[in-house]
Amino acid sequence: MESENDDKGKRHKYLESRGYKIEGVIGRGSTCIVYKVFSERYAMNFAAKIFGNKGQYLDKFYHEAEIINSLIHPNVVRIYDTFVADNDLIIVEDFHEHSLESLIPQNGFERPKLITLFHGILSGIDYIHSQGISHCDIKPLNILVDAFGRPVLCDFGLAQIANKTELMDTFPGTFAFKSPQVLERKKYDALKADIWSLGVTLFVMATGKLPWDQKNSTDMKLDICQVRIQPSRNLDPDISRLIGQMLSYNPNSRPSTTIILQNPLFLEIKPKESKRRHSSVSRFITAQSVLSIQKSVSHPLRPRIPTASPSFSNIVSNSLINTCI
Repeated sequence: MESENDDKGKRHKYLESRGYKIEGVIGRGSTCIVYKVFSERYAMNFAAKIFGNKGQYLDKFYHEAEIINSLIHPNVVRIYDTFVADNDLIIVEDFHEHSLESLIPQNGFERPKLITLFHGILSGIDYIHSQGISHCDIKPLNILVDAFGRPVLCDFGLAQIANKTELMDTFPGTFAFKSPQVLERKKYDALKADIWSLGVTLFVMATGKLPWDQKNSTDMKLDICQVRIQPSRNLDPDISRLIGQMLSYNPNSRPSTTIILQNPLFLEIKPKESKRRHSSVSRFITAQSVLSIQKSVSHPLRPRIPTASPSFSNIVSNSLINTCI
């Protein structure tokens, strides 16, 4: 307990030395703790992900930060700062109050809300797939919702570079959202596995529950591998058809994100909502203020609009050399 309190005290001190005030713990994962922090300089909240064992999690730190830093899209979380302090590795990124999981009603979202939210999620996944990246852990908990109701993909710790000519032989993800091939530990197409996870996510958003028997992991695995979807009375027929396409056992039968985006369902989104939710300019930081902030911090911010900046590898290498005490 004393060691834990010492670590907490040190984190408060070095985050404050960087201009961030800790306001509380957002969550804890297997490899990191996520704090809500406030920057008085920019009058904004951020999320600070702290990997507590520099040696053990250095590769994961590099991996997640490098991937996020390469992505610029309104439905993908952004990195603002990276640094090393004592034995900790820190990534400072977008803060959003709620996860999608915490907002799903007991019986799922109504059709208009569901379609709008899912379109944003799909747009983010379509973008990362176009960049050759598979998320590998798509689920409502790994999707945030910003102050304007826009979904934002986060937690790229398991993401992989997806080569269409090579099948994956690692099996990351969350059990209930894994594709049959991942659970069966067969080589698989990572992009098609993401489509499966999206289908499960859409079912949860539409009904408020998982599509599988949840009595135990053995029964759940059987349901997943045999595609035995639990019936739901309140599942919209159009949504049900789309889910059925995405939850095909045969990966080659699952539509790509580009094909799904052409579904007539998305024509129901009001034009002004679609335009607002897919603007490439941040509502939180204007392009002018981003450029201003970049000049005053040691690690360049990555705004949603492209700007010239050093490679992330160089940024992290420099921060490892200049470790904060």
